[in-house]
Amino acid sequence: MVHEWNTAVHVQNNEADAKKRAFAKAELHAFFAHCDDEVARIRAFGRKGRLPAFRDATLFKTAYAFGTRRNETRMLDAADFGRNPHGGEFGEYGRCQVRFGKAKKGSPPKRRGVLTVFDWTPDVLDEWFTEVRPLFGTDNNPAAWCTVWSPAPLNACRCRSWPRSATSCPAPRPTWWPPPPRTPTSARPPPATFPPRLRTSRSSAPARPASCPTHDPPLRHRRTVRALVHGRLLPMRSPQAQGRHLAGRIRLPDLFGPSCPDRAVRTQGICPGCGEDRALPGLRPGDGAAICTTCAGFSQTFDCSRCGFEGKLLRGRLCERCTLTDRLTALLDDGTGRVRPPLVPLLDLLVTMDKPGSGLAWLDMRRGQLGNASQLLRRLGLGEIPLTRDAFHELQPWRAASHLEELLMACGVLPAVDKHICSFQRWLPGHLSDIAEPEHTKTIKLFATWHVLPGLRARAERSHITPSIRRFASEQIKYATAFLQWLGERNTTLASCGQVDIDAWFAEHAEHARTRLRGFLNWAMQSRHCRRSLTIPTMEISRRPALSEDERLAALGRLLIDTEIPMRLRVAGVIVLLYAQPLSRVVRLTLDDVIRNGDAVLLRLGEPPSPVPAPVSALLLEHITNRGNMNTATNPTARWFFPGRRTGQPLGPNHLSALLNEVGIPIAAARGAAIRQQLLELPAPVVADALGYHDKTTSRLRNETGGTWSRYAAGDHGRSPVGWAPKTTGESWFREPICHRCDARTRPSGDTNRITGH
Repeated sequence: MVHEWNTAVHVQNNEADAKKRAFAKAELHAFFAHCDDEVARIRAFGRKGRLPAFRDATLFKTAYAFGTRRNETRMLDAADFGRNPHGGEFGEYGRCQVRFGKAKKGSPPKRRGVLTVFDWTPDVLDEWFTEVRPLFGTDNNPAAWCTVWSPAPLNACRCRSWPRSATSCPAPRPTWWPPPPRTPTSARPPPATFPPRLRTSRSSAPARPASCPTHDPPLRHRRTVRALVHGRLLPMRSPQAQGRHLAGRIRLPDLFGPSCPDRAVRTQGICPGCGEDRALPGLRPGDGAAICTTCAGFSQTFDCSRCGFEGKLLRGRLCERCTLTDRLTALLDDGTGRVRPPLVPLLDLLVTMDKPGSGLAWLDMRRGQLGNASQLLRRLGLGEIPLTRDAFHELQPWRAASHLEELLMACGVLPAVDKHICSFQRWLPGHLSDIAEPEHTKTIKLFATWHVLPGLRARAERSHITPSIRRFASEQIKYATAFLQWLGERNTTLASCGQVDIDAWFAEHAEHARTRLRGFLNWAMQSRHCRRSLTIPTMEISRRPALSEDERLAALGRLLIDTEIPMRLRVAGVIVLLYAQPLSRVVRLTLDDVIRNGDAVLLRLGEPPSPVPAPVSALLLEHITNRGNMNTATNPTARWFFPGRRTGQPLGPNHLSALLNEVGIPIAAARGAAIRQQLLELPAPVVADALGYHDKTTSRLRNETGGTWSRYAAGDHGRSPVGWAPKTTGESWFREPICHRCDARTRPSGDTNRITGH
């Protein structure tokens, strides 16, 4: 009576394949972060699918919170969640009743109740059931996870098999079922091509019919998820970054914190137990305060064997700074056992950085690849690379060579030159070598040598070169080359170029190309490389519409109160929205431009400095105390208001503009709204002096906005001209006699009753 087919088989406690390991915490955090980012990405692009993406993200978090299997999770109903009598802090989502648990062989699904231990679970589920799930149109649907097709749960076809006929599927159909008749094969369009998808592991289950609209694709296999984590689609973060990222999104408990050894030994401060300033790797029982090794009772010490600094220890029980010093000394050795003398300032600059760990990471970057930092430093030490600018312009990769060149200029080994001029000089030879015609190469080289480069040097001496100016210079060379090639295709040269050719070029190309070619044509006419009688068409100027005043104030208020936006973006956006400053000028601000006069804060953008309102001044002062990019050798003592990652350079305006656009601050429109509002409240000359604008620019914008103050004269009205003195009562102009014959005012001479001159 007892046979194999009607008895339960005893299995092991763990039935999973040994090759399939569980997720590590970092991988789990990366997966959850990817799910949340998918919702934001789909919504940002305005595409369909953000609701299903939000559903999937909540489903994965629920499976992790309650420890349910795949089928158990997808078969849950909204009524399966309830209160935990012993955990009132979880509200209505402390307990989950699993109705479709894994069954034994020959038995129905097993039921069980599971509890959650994560305090973020009720917030995640409450947001799903109260805000997002109703958007699926689930008024009469009990399923917890619905699809956009019909009021059925995810993969909710409860039939044991999936026959080819879609009419045999007992799941409810949408109102538009059945589908329209199929198009004949001969009349169908060619199939579209799609990018390859990640392959999942094969399943032994029968394939679901594509014609059943209630069947969504099954949940991704763990191997697929791990491919997302380790592949290029989702770059891995460090465990500390993953913990902060996920804690801010779904409020998971701090899984890393003091349990990370590196973070623990790097924690410096005053020990609450003994009052000494030292490393605090331990935790005090009770309140969890960070304490030193002595108070924590550690048998291991973290003192450097050379300098005695207490912190993270590397090979030979040396701290990071001593390890960095040894590695740099070995790399810069000239073969005699000592550092090459001209490179001693570079060694001093690198070993004194605030975070020596960043220097070690820089040395290990691109290890084994040609032209990494360690190889370049070793070649410098051996003298294989001359300490000249031309030698660095020939090195590859150019980014690593450029960074090392800037470090040498920062420590005084190389003379200081604007980095954009160096970049242009490094780029020009490669462009000239790509030109096929020797005559064209000669002309372009003359144009770059006698027009473009002198203009860049003059601008660098006068103020500074922005990335847009550097880009404009290279585009002038490119469009000049394209113009010469275009003339060659028309069987003409620059010397024989006529007005018809100029007009044809300007008619065929957009305004961007016309603007870039204008400088080359002017230079060619002045240097007699072409006819001087040519006429260049006038340039068209287009302006983007400005924000309305309500939009400007709304953006300003959001930057002042939204703490999720990075501090530097909030400060830069406020300066643009209040003072109409271009980002190329914003990034050049220094700490000296912020003036504190008692309780008042002034910002020097022109003369006189502009007052800063109280909420904005607090934001500026907070940013000054927490500036970024200050812990490496590139900017150890930078005075920039927005320090960059390049040596001695501020943050790039193009990079800052892209970041502000991501948070919803269009720079051009914001500047236009701010300057027009200033001109409606103040005279144009005052705005020009205070904000650093030209008088003609503010006057033109004032006329466009319909502002008043048209009779306001420029200048300082509180100061008298040199040599001027007020007249006395006897010298008053209005008391002088008037000649009634010519209606002229004259001064009396001799007899006061007689008018002189007649």
